[in-house]
Formats: sequence, C-alpha cells, structure tokens
Amino acid sequence: MTRQEITPQTAPGSEGIRAFEPFTVHFLAPMTVRIADLNSHVFVRGDEFTITPLIWAFSEDRNGASWLDVLDEPALQLAQWGVVRFARGPWPNGKPKHLPGSPEADEKKAEDWAAVWDLPYGEVRNARRAELRAEYGTPPTAIMTLGFEPGGAPL
Repeated sequence: MTRQEITPQTAPGSEGIRAFEPFTVHFLAPMTVRIADLNSHVFVRGDEFTITPLIWAFSEDRNGASWLDVLDEPALQLAQWGVVRFARGPWPNGKPKHLPGSPEADEKKAEDWAAVWDLPYGEVRNARRAELRAEYGTPPTAIMTLGFEPGGAPL
C-alpha cells in the first residue's frame, strides 16, 4: 500500500470540524489511525495518507487532543512514543521504505537479485548486476549444507 485516500461520510461532532486544505503525511513507523466511526487502519513505514478535516476530527480524543498535534514536532513524537512515527508531506524520493536488515529489506534484496538472473546475458544484465552490487553488496546465496551425525542420520 502506498497511498490512502479515505474520506468518511460522517464525522463525530461535525459542527466542530476544522477548516483547512487537505495535506499528505508519510509514516516512518507502524501506527493505527482511526478513519471512521468504527474503522481504523494500520499504516506502516512508507505509507502515505491524506489528512482531511474529517480525518482530523476522527483523530481527536474526548479532550480535543490529536496525534496530529505533534505532526511537525519530531522531538515530541520521540518523547511520546520513543520513535518518530510520521512526518508532513509525501515519502521522500530515494529514501528506502524498508529498514536495512529487516525481513522486508532482505526479501526485496532477494527479489531484486532473482530478477537480474532472469535477464538475458549481455550488457543490460551486467549493468544491473553492477547496480545491485553497489546497493546491496554480494548476491544472496542459496546454498544449503546438510550435516549428518555418525551412523548416517541427518541432523
């Protein structure tokens, strides 16, 4: 999922909805966001979401506080959650959506290398291999070593 356009039909206390131009936020860490009366959505790193006046109204608690109150305050997000969860604007170009060393990043690396081996031999394949070596280092190996204990039974 890359971009969400969710616009609920009704909002709680619609008479107190703020008026502003919708804007986009991107998520740096998982976060559950209320998007309707009984619906929420879990956004993950790399997702983008358009904040409308109705979404802001759904984000407010009974005291009027919202997770969006700390949108432009990374230090307050760190103090509140221990991590910066979201920021204003679309996902930055060129910034990886997966954290290095995460299972998702390892899966992407394996997929990218598998796609290279499907290319026909030649300059295109060699150029793509050079790009992947610069980005990831050596390709992942698919070698499995089986051990046997004395007597021939597999470990």
